Amino acid sequence: MIKPASYLIGKLAEKMRPPFDYRDFISFLELNKALKRVRNQMPGATLEDYLFEVSANDAILDDLIKEYVRQQDLEIVVTYPSKRLPAGWLTTRETIKKWFRSVIAGTEIIIVMPILQPDQISDFFVEIHAAGKRGAVVTVLTLPPRSVFSDKKEEQELSISMLRDAGIKVHHMKDLWFHAKIICFGEHATYIGSANWTEGGFKKNLEMGVIIRGERSKSVFSFFKSFIDN
Repeated sequence: MIKPASYLIGKLAEKMRPPFDYRDFISFLELNKALKRVRNQMPGATLEDYLFEVSANDAILDDLIKEYVRQQDLEIVVTYPSKRLPAGWLTTRETIKKWFRSVIAGTEIIIVMPILQPDQISDFFVEIHAAGKRGAVVTVLTLPPRSVFSDKKEEQELSISMLRDAGIKVHHMKDLWFHAKIICFGEHATYIGSANWTEGGFKKNLEMGVIIRGERSKSVFSFFKSFIDN
């Protein structure tokens, strides 16, 4: 049977709350030979414009969707100065950008980053700004300039100014030093990792992290939301 991409995305939405990456989902179904694309001749067509020949019956398709959702509960992301990664591992920088691009209106994004640098902000600014334009609410939790190392104070002040000038809320985690880098994409998905948002952190070092979903993600969101609300 021939079905539009919207049908498949709707099937996923029945079992998985957004944000999610529908491109990755469709690729999963293709890899499992549940469907194949019907070529779309429309100029500028995106994956959402495609029709698909679905070869799996409803029961098999449902089982595959459940398995995809199960796999999304925990994803390993890594920075490693090698082009080859173990099967199922994702690249940290590209994964973070993917999640920023997948958020929908009303999503509350909380970025937890102890020390900010202008180049860190610039690297993700396009995705952060675009998410805000789509109706997401972005808040950054960071250390106050007085709490960072003296040689980082000026950069911290400049980064905070850049964010606030762009309409992004900045809150300080006073009297609490922390090191983890965390991004809550609403209650539904959270990145937790060690990588600094720097050239070394994304391209040269060996850094590890995870993407969590479901109840675990919800509890992390609630924890950091409390720092904003109190």
